[in-house]
Amino acid sequence: MEEISGSPIVTRGAWKGPVLNIEDNRVWKVDKDSEFSVKSAYVILRGPYKGDSLFVSLWKTFALPLAQSIAWRVLLNLVATKDNLERRGISIDSNLYYFCRVEVESTNHLFFECRIAWLVWK
Repeated sequence: MEEISGSPIVTRGAWKGPVLNIEDNRVWKVDKDSEFSVKSAYVILRGPYKGDSLFVSLWKTFALPLAQSIAWRVLLNLVATKDNLERRGISIDSNLYYFCRVEVESTNHLFFECRIAWLVWK
């Protein structure tokens, strides 16, 4: 390491560019207090949450949490219907809906299309 004419700039090893001879500081200029947090890093990586108004309004309803959870699973097509189970590699004898035996058991059929299921949901 050699000092260049009394200045705080030094060179090290193979790197011949200038290096300031001062201590490094870590600064996170995302938060107002310049402190790093996992949340602030997550927000930067994910981007600001704009929210889907349907999902936001679902969680703000005064429905029972179980009803909210079922509605959320229906909206995301996460209900364990026969077509979803097959897609996940689970073998099923028949993928027809048990009560009507007309259509494939899917989230849409079970909750919106099947006339027999509508009698249950009424």
